[in-house]
Amino acid sequence: MIASLKSHQIDYGYDNANFENDIQIKRMLRGVKRVNGLKPKNERLPITRDIVVKLVNQCGTSFNGITMRTAICVAFAGFLRTGEFTYSSWNSSSHDLLISRGGIQFNKGSVTLTLPRSKSDPFGTTVPISMPETRDSICSREALKVLFVRFPAPLDAPLFCQNNPLGYKSRMCFTRDWFLNSLRDLLIKAGINPVGYNGHSFRTGAAHSAAAAGMTDEEIKTLGRWKSDSYRLYMGHNDVRRLKLASKVTYNLRSTATAAPRSK
Repeated sequence: MIASLKSHQIDYGYDNANFENDIQIKRMLRGVKRVNGLKPKNERLPITRDIVVKLVNQCGTSFNGITMRTAICVAFAGFLRTGEFTYSSWNSSSHDLLISRGGIQFNKGSVTLTLPRSKSDPFGTTVPISMPETRDSICSREALKVLFVRFPAPLDAPLFCQNNPLGYKSRMCFTRDWFLNSLRDLLIKAGINPVGYNGHSFRTGAAHSAAAAGMTDEEIKTLGRWKSDSYRLYMGHNDVRRLKLASKVTYNLRSTATAAPRSK
């Protein structure tokens, strides 16, 4: 019930500080957990930068290979939810609701992807996501450029598709299941056990990588377009920071011991 209320508040842009800070709500939830216990959660492994590199190395030069490479790079760089770049059908008005070729703008040193609508934008005010040019094997700008140059399509066509740029006309849509099945195949080719990787893995992995790079919670929330602290529930970034802090403590202690003057 509280989760539903929080979701309602987020949809309307209201402040959720009371849900996060109210002592009575915290005590009540703690009591519920003690009585009922916690339900086991399905494992959601993060696809971090090093895994993204391995995945794109397995993508071929066919249309489907280049499409998967681009989708992987964009999903990671843009902290995207799977539902934001996959779709089950496409018609003449779908580009008003789903990401299309016309939603991509190439800038000098970056590329902007504009989502017509997303979970954090229920009223369709559009969400621009800027991704910098990284000039490496997982550069989202370069991947999109290759897709657009080699396989051109109308601006109102979907950004991604199966088999050919106009595959959606034959109902060969870039569905969530097709994407996840293709991702599973790439993980296996890369020598990675696919169990535990799912639609949230890119978003989760991007958050892990941002935390490992030393970004603050607010910076990560901004990049991932989170309006609440819900990202803490599955991000696991604190584990990354604990390891860094522990390493820092060990290094500092070692440095102190080395620099300590010898007793006469």
